[in-house]
Amino acid sequence: MNRTIVYLISEAEHNLRIEQYLRRRGYSRQNLTELKKLPDSIQVNRDRCILKKILSAGDELVVRIRETECSEKIPAVNIPFQIIYEDEDILVVNKPAGLPMHPSMKNYRYSLANALVWYYQQQNEPFIFRCANRLDRDTSGLTVVAKHMVSANILSGMGYRHEIEREYLAIIRGRVVPASGTIDAPLSRREGSIIERKVDFEKGERAVTHYQVVEEKNGHSLVSLRLETGRTHQIRIHLKYLGFPLIGDYLYNPDMEWISRQALHSYRLHFDHPITRASTVCYLLKNDLLLKGFCIELYDGHLGKGAVVAADPINILFCARGHIVNAGGIHIDGLNGFPVRKGPEQWREGQIRQSAGCPVFQGICPRLMVKEHVVGFRHTWRR
Repeated sequence: MNRTIVYLISEAEHNLRIEQYLRRRGYSRQNLTELKKLPDSIQVNRDRCILKKILSAGDELVVRIRETECSEKIPAVNIPFQIIYEDEDILVVNKPAGLPMHPSMKNYRYSLANALVWYYQQQNEPFIFRCANRLDRDTSGLTVVAKHMVSANILSGMGYRHEIEREYLAIIRGRVVPASGTIDAPLSRREGSIIERKVDFEKGERAVTHYQVVEEKNGHSLVSLRLETGRTHQIRIHLKYLGFPLIGDYLYNPDMEWISRQALHSYRLHFDHPITRASTVCYLLKNDLLLKGFCIELYDGHLGKGAVVAADPINILFCARGHIVNAGGIHIDGLNGFPVRKGPEQWREGQIRQSAGCPVFQGICPRLMVKEHVVGFRHTWRR
């Protein structure tokens, strides 16, 4: 992966050494060591320089990053995924539920890492998988991937300093009381398990989650959660500790009536771009989470205003207003009524055709709607 970064030195940065300037920009010592090995990697006003050179206001500092290695132990596999945003430094991906982040001993070829290695292999680009915010296998939504060593290090530091704001949507059964608050409960590994976690006020690591109920419908609540820390299974354990576990969570609350995986979705990321420092906000919502009368109304030029899109062919409840043009293999035409718990053969005022391998859909059409721009990174809630 090749990347050329240009910095214009300001008055405030006058008389700094190059290494000092780059360290202030977030470069690690390891980054600087690697840059030293590359010919013409550091230039000032088009002249090759060493890192100890003193900079002057108005200088043009050019950093050239060249990476030729790939994640050799991660095989390239053509696995579908959605890119929300991409530039020369980062990639924001919509990770589908059921897709692990990394290969494992028992799952060597089915992960987001495999998919990204294949994606860049098709472009003849070397790629090393470096993810900034990891999601559980069955959690869907936004995750940030660095495309080179510098952006990876800067994003890692931002994550350590809690400078990447992460917000999730979750579905729980019942009414959450109080409707908003902060859960401050340390977490540790449960004895005898390498996977499960628990609240542990004696030996646990600090974990803080802020939550807000967005809406209540049909005996369920849609909850927005913002992480202050990022412990393993933090939201899943904190909601259970509060007394309102996620539905569909096979590990902590196997309530599978409406969804076959934990109803948790990473829907918003907010961070300063690691290279440009521009404020970056990404939003993404999915239908398979918005259950029991929750739905999404998407506005996108390719689909047409008001189109409703379901992303995953799993057991969901969705709103049938409008026209679903692509629902993970399922096509629904002309649904403008209010469907109620019917099978895939016939819906009130509309037909549903089910493709092979897709489970039965069930639905209750609500009054609550959500609108967003799929790639515009904005959302509003309305009735």
